[in-house]
Amino acid sequence: MTRAVAEMERVARMFPDYADVLIPLGGFYMDQGDTNKAMALFAKLVSTSPDNPEVRYSYGLTLVFKGKIEQALHEFDAAIALDPNYNSAYYAAYYCLNQSGQHDRALGYIQRWVESHPNDTQAQQMLESARGRATRPPSGQPLPPPPQPNLP
Repeated sequence: MTRAVAEMERVARMFPDYADVLIPLGGFYMDQGDTNKAMALFAKLVSTSPDNPEVRYSYGLTLVFKGKIEQALHEFDAAIALDPNYNSAYYAAYYCLNQSGQHDRALGYIQRWVESHPNDTQAQQMLESARGRATRPPSGQPLPPPPQPNLP
């Protein structure tokens, strides 16, 4: 891993604004537990590539690790605004809020994703589970009543 990081840092020095290299480098920093390096890298990337949803999402993840929930949500929201189909940003915001005890607010992110992506059955199941209700069949009809036990 150290060698990979050194090589990516070399490439990053050659192409200091190339997000496709810098985003994985920030991920490597996070994997190594160096959130300060990752934070500095992603903060710089946000200033040079503010319209890149992956940059905003990655910076948001780093902010979560630093305990900066509201700032992280700002970055996840920016990623969503830039690319409404970027499901990782919705899920990250959901988990971030859910883990911080803000369940209703968290639910809003999954709900927005499901509303705009109704064919995502995994997200629908997650939403139903989070709401604490039984999953409904794809047709939207209520579940049939449970079968009666077949007792002698």
